[in-house]
Amino acid sequence: MRIRNRLAALAVTTTLALGVSAAVGHAVTDPLPIGPNMTFAGVVNGAEANAVIQVVCPGPVTTGELGHPVSGQYLEVVTGPISSTDSGFTGSAANSIDAFIVTPTGAVSGPVVVFKDFYVQESIPTTTELPCSGTGEVTFVPDPTSPTARSAIVSVTFQNIAV
Repeated sequence: MRIRNRLAALAVTTTLALGVSAAVGHAVTDPLPIGPNMTFAGVVNGAEANAVIQVVCPGPVTTGELGHPVSGQYLEVVTGPISSTDSGFTGSAANSIDAFIVTPTGAVSGPVVVFKDFYVQESIPTTTELPCSGTGEVTFVPDPTSPTARSAIVSVTFQNIAV
């Protein structure tokens, strides 16, 4: 009788633990190849909107000054819900997604990263020159493009990290 009670308690504990872990966090997703007719969202440092990219700019910052992104920051593409109006769409031909950084002046860096798979975090290259302040966007563009392709855009703020 004791063994049966212990097994029952173990089964209840295991069931509760699995339910809590599923409810609390996101499921771990393996890389998923990018292909045609897939809805997606861009991610900048974990955010799909209003993201921050930290930039190293020594000394007092003047308007128009450029610096380099702090290491450890990343971009990612994830599959997105079809109902989202902010999501991108790979269209009929894409097998990759290119990420471009657009500055407040409209200057474009990139592609800074080319994605072949969803759910893979790629570092923002620290050699990229970015504004020390202001707002911009990271545009995730399906490649090759097609008439049905649609880019995903993440708004970003460039934040100076004084050294």
